[in-house]
Amino acid sequence: MNMARSMLKGRKFPNEYWAKVVACIVYVINISPTKIVMSRVPEEAYLGMPSNVSHLRVFVCVDYAHVPKEIRGKLDEKSEKYVFNSYSEQSKAYKLYNPVIKRTIINRDVVFKGQESWNGTVDKIVDARVPLMEE
Repeated sequence: MNMARSMLKGRKFPNEYWAKVVACIVYVINISPTKIVMSRVPEEAYLGMPSNVSHLRVFVCVDYAHVPKEIRGKLDEKSEKYVFNSYSEQSKAYKLYNPVIKRTIINRDVVFKGQESWNGTVDKIVDARVPLMEE
């Protein structure tokens, strides 16, 4: 739980998502080298071929997920801003969290901004149909 606590606090991620953080930690531990199989990844020792870790990403980094043509309008954005929070257990995809609408999606078509991390705040969505109040 120390790893989960440090990841939550270090990246300013809400505590309510601790289970997703633990799932991400378990995934990374399972593909990490161990002493039991002589500093190799268990999968590598079993299959006899090197494992690929190029899909690993920075936890809670900002990313942009592609919005399929079928669910967007002609003038809508082609991507949405999300925060990476884990890896999918069913496929080679990423679990992405949208803090504005509080929804998690699974997507493979993602562009990661590894240097740009989530600052812990929720961007305000402005509805274009409602006129803005002048202050």
